[in-house]
Amino acid sequence: MKKNKKTDQYFESYELTKDPFPVNAYDNILFLTPELTNRIQQIKKLIVETDKLIVVSSASGAGKSSLADYLDSIKEKNWKACLVQADTDMDRETLAYEIIQQASPDKADEKGMSIPQLHKLLELSSKTEQVPVFIIDDAHKLPIETLEFILELSALKYQETCFHFVLFANEAITDKLNSETLIELTSQLVTTIYLPSLSLAQLKEYIDNRLGSSGEINEYPFSDDDIKEIYTISAGLPKGVNILAREKMLAKLAPESKPKTLLTISIASIIVIVLAAGFYLTSSQDPVTEPSQVIAVAPPQPASPPVATT
Repeated sequence: MKKNKKTDQYFESYELTKDPFPVNAYDNILFLTPELTNRIQQIKKLIVETDKLIVVSSASGAGKSSLADYLDSIKEKNWKACLVQADTDMDRETLAYEIIQQASPDKADEKGMSIPQLHKLLELSSKTEQVPVFIIDDAHKLPIETLEFILELSALKYQETCFHFVLFANEAITDKLNSETLIELTSQLVTTIYLPSLSLAQLKEYIDNRLGSSGEINEYPFSDDDIKEIYTISAGLPKGVNILAREKMLAKLAPESKPKTLLTISIASIIVIVLAAGFYLTSSQDPVTEPSQVIAVAPPQPASPPVATT
């Protein structure tokens, strides 16, 4: 991370070895709560017991990318998992190529042959008794045509083997999956899991864990009121927590520039409120259990005919 005078003071004053609350860089530390652990178990069970495509939906800032990384790192027996980062320009062939590059790198030489190679991969997975698990992060960015391709692939079978797709996305994917083009497929093939936010107690432990892994903090920077304010504004979304916690730590370093700092916090609060609003729209569909102990874990077109069921 490029430092300036302000961030130098931030690191030195708090005796930090790394930024506990990064806001401009991807953060792959997953903070496991009982609710999140439950979601992971749900996903694993669905992969083992069903043929359905799984959509893991969340508000922006809820930590879906960290969970996607974590799922990719799980070494389940017979799983052959790969993680693909989606974008708005990813068409059918590009997606197929990204999957083949990871699942069968020796077969990924010719990009134009990736879709036929996927069909062969399904057959090979059946013969070797492997479970192909394809994790797509930021799946809401995919064009509808590419989502349609994923649904078509999910419907394919070779004997008893099928492709298992897990799509991590923000709530924008719902409109795409409910579009006239896809609704007939999604009603039969898709199951959705919603990610929870942090409770007040979990948020406090989240903050403590991040501070504890970032150096020997000489003075705890947050009061109880600070924690409650961060929780209220962020709605327990990790990205919002990071933004607000970092701004509060910076504000405490420069009391003489309090008006400017408060303005900065106000702007940050507006950003976080937008994130939180998205969470409330999503979480209303998914009641969660009472929180308990938490731990932190760092994660170690159809261009060719469909494969016929045999």
